[in-house]
Amino acid sequence: MKTIFVIVLYAVLGTLAGWIVSFLANLTGGLGALVGSLGRLQNLAGARKGLAVVCCSLGQAYVFLAWVAFVVAYTTLITRHQPVVRWLVWIAAFYAAMMPGIAAARADLAEKDDPELKRSVASNALIISGLLDVLGFFLFVFWPALMLYGWVWVPYVSAAAQPSGT
Repeated sequence: MKTIFVIVLYAVLGTLAGWIVSFLANLTGGLGALVGSLGRLQNLAGARKGLAVVCCSLGQAYVFLAWVAFVVAYTTLITRHQPVVRWLVWIAAFYAAMMPGIAAARADLAEKDDPELKRSVASNALIISGLLDVLGFFLFVFWPALMLYGWVWVPYVSAAAQPSGT
């Protein structure tokens, strides 16, 4: 019964986080857009756009990975201390962790269908951010101590990063 409750909880939280976290990630994309619009030198346009995409990707990835760190840390604690079917809970956790990136990509695809809109720097950075999101999930699952390097402020991370014997 606890397994079903956790799966439903992750489905609801993942869907809600899809909207909230993708909104925050779009705010971090503002830095990349700012870098992309600075200066007027034509010979640096490609380099400036590349730098803007990198800045935007890192900002988006940090926000997405904060959510991933929360989900992984909470799931680690649940699977250690509650009688649940672990593999089912981890599948639900993966869904919940990936929802913000999926929601942002879905919004970007809807925007891309409009022929009058030009792809923004944040849209180009979503591909890199999404790949870092998936990579981060598996890195955090198998090496939870990695969460302490950038996301120690996220709830449950400190407790989940400790070995299970303590």
